[in-house]
Amino acid sequence: MIDTQFMILRAAGDAGDLDAAREHARLAALLREEEEVAEERLRALVERLPHDSAAAHLLIAELLRAVVAIREDFSYRPNQPQPELDRVSEEIAGLCQALRLRDPADGVAQACLAALRELLDEEGSPHVAPAYEHSWYVVERETAGGSVEFRQRLVVTDADELRWACDRWAADEEGYWDQGCLILRVYRSGVAAERIDLGDHSGEYATDWDAVEIPPLSGTPLPSGQPVRIEDGELAHHGFVEHVS
Repeated sequence: MIDTQFMILRAAGDAGDLDAAREHARLAALLREEEEVAEERLRALVERLPHDSAAAHLLIAELLRAVVAIREDFSYRPNQPQPELDRVSEEIAGLCQALRLRDPADGVAQACLAALRELLDEEGSPHVAPAYEHSWYVVERETAGGSVEFRQRLVVTDADELRWACDRWAADEEGYWDQGCLILRVYRSGVAAERIDLGDHSGEYATDWDAVEIPPLSGTPLPSGQPVRIEDGELAHHGFVEHVS
């Protein structure tokens, strides 16, 4: 059902429906796709919707994912110049400051700016406060190849969208079903509650979602684009992100 909706939204967005384009971008953030493609689409959307905070939030979240990737790449070359990191960081800061000038109570912009500061802090000091006013789901998968470890994470607030994103993730990645662990955690009021091992319900090619009871979220769902603090004090980002170490 969401697959069909996703295609309809894309077509409508391409035809000039900006609300459809924004919703398509929100769903696309839940999928694994090339950063350059996502950034280009979101920048174009923000240009077409210059006063739309939700569109800007999605772009900032995508740029934060780029900061994560750049930082992890340069961890192997710590003494080299990082012009791309500087460029992306300046773009995030500018977007956040513009949003806060327009609306000083913009909590997503405030959390994104705090996340940027945390990612750039050489000592790794926490800057993002726990989001006790929101609830969300986190799906995590950990794998390893040689000396490299991969941690993939999906932050989402709708159970149907969670199932859809995981199925798309599995379809796009060889070895999804037989490598690593796949865990779903439910966060209520910013705190980890239920934990479900999705590997217990995976067949050869698919998850048996009928056998997985995903608890409904209570309270206010996490706004799209907002970074959050999760279990063990880690910083997580809305949508899909992959960490390499």
